[in-house]
Parts: sequence; C-alpha cells; structure tokens
Amino acid sequence: LLTNTVSASAMAQFNGLAYLLAPVGSANPGGSWSLAAGFVAEPNMPKGESIVAYKFRLWVAVGQGAVANGTSMYYSKVLGTAGGIWTAAPDFINVGAGDGQNIVRLVVYYQSILVFRSSSTFSFQLTSYPAAGQIRHILPNTGLSEKDAVVGFDSFHYFMYDDKAYEFI
Repeated sequence: LLTNTVSASAMAQFNGLAYLLAPVGSANPGGSWSLAAGFVAEPNMPKGESIVAYKFRLWVAVGQGAVANGTSMYYSKVLGTAGGIWTAAPDFINVGAGDGQNIVRLVVYYQSILVFRSSSTFSFQLTSYPAAGQIRHILPNTGLSEKDAVVGFDSFHYFMYDDKAYEFI
C-alpha cells in the first residue's frame, strides 16, 4: 500500500519517484511516492488514465471514456522544479481535436510519445518547449481498443485494435 487516499489508474517512474495518477472522478489528487518521503499529493495534477515520463516532464491523458478534454495531453513543469511540478491550470497540447476520438494511451517510444487514440495513432516529438513539439498522424485508421491493449518488448510495441494484433516497429 503506497497510499490510502487514491486508487491510482496508472503510474510512471522518474528519478527515484513513482508518480501515481488519480482516475477521473477521484475525490483526491494523484502525486508522487518515494521510500524516504512516502506519498506526497500534487493538488494540481490532472486526473486521467495514462501517464508517462518523457523529456523530463510528466504527460497525462484523460483516457478513452473522457467526456471532456479527451484529445488533451497535459504536461508538467520540468521534473525537479521546486514548489510542485504542476501549474494551477495545467498546460496541455491537443492531438487531433474535433474528430470525436479520445486519447486512449500514451507510450514512450525512443525519442517520441506514441499517442494511441480510439481510431488513430499519432507521434509527438519534442526538442525544446512542449508547444513547439511536432505532432504527426502516423496510423490514420488504427488506434487502440483499450488502455491495457498495448505492451512493449525490446524495441517493439504490440497492440490490439479491431480484433487484430499489430506490431509497431
């Protein structure tokens, strides 16, 4: 038991901390956990279903069942920043807004984030500031069935969509 305040929907690890994501609708926020400090709540941390650490930031997606902000990828301040890593109104980038598809899962893949949506897949790459990142539509008609339908092994990702198994290289 890491905390009894939130039942985490996902977790990401960075620099000796485990970041626990609170699900949408949770009364309490997510936060970080370490052996030394225990669980420390991050009151401004977005809630959702998918979290990854990429380029010294945390990235959060609300999830497949989102009723609002389903195409938003929220990002933190640079990890290690004093005074909390989330702003009062977390910054975000929209990926394919307006087409009715929600982000199902975020996966780090080499120097990018694969953004699996309900019926398409995007790649997000970043060299400096998140707003200057590049979003590419890489699989227009293939997404992810559910957030747990993708797994990485070596340099491959295997995922399920529309009753078919895929290998992403």
